[in-house]
Amino acid sequence: QGVADAMVHLGQIYERGAGNIRRDPNAALALYSKVASSNPEAALYAGNILYDQLRGDGVGSIHKCVEFFELAANNRGVVAAVASAEAANALGIIYEDGFGEIQMSVPKAQAWYKLAADDGHGAAAYNLAALLERVLDLNTVGVETDTAHRGKVELAIDYYYKRSHQLGYMATT
Repeated sequence: QGVADAMVHLGQIYERGAGNIRRDPNAALALYSKVASSNPEAALYAGNILYDQLRGDGVGSIHKCVEFFELAANNRGVVAAVASAEAANALGIIYEDGFGEIQMSVPKAQAWYKLAADDGHGAAAYNLAALLERVLDLNTVGVETDTAHRGKVELAIDYYYKRSHQLGYMATT
């Protein structure tokens, strides 16, 4: 575990640049990738680098990015809860609207946001409430919605908005 931690630390130095070491996200990604299977925190960092590259210049693999985020999010007993929740929230964002070759999937987005929100991620709680609200609004347009189901969803929306505030998340517009 010590070697993996050292590689993550060195990856962080390359990712940010420090002292005489110039910033090199690709070198950081290579280090994180080598230990991602044994260190899910490294998987989160690798996923973040790929996601940033995809959003910036469109270079990279969204599938590899999702793979890294899933590795981090699903290893909750191994990785710090914060990193796990961060990865799950990132997956929710990717699935909510789709990204590149990843198709939009509201059920997947909802599941990832819920996992992160239940682990104490304020932005994920807000994202889940907003997603549920959007889905509920879409269901009211020309579609008959079961009143009991609608009531449960409205309670969930209220709960997750309140939860996001309890966790210190304030949405900005």
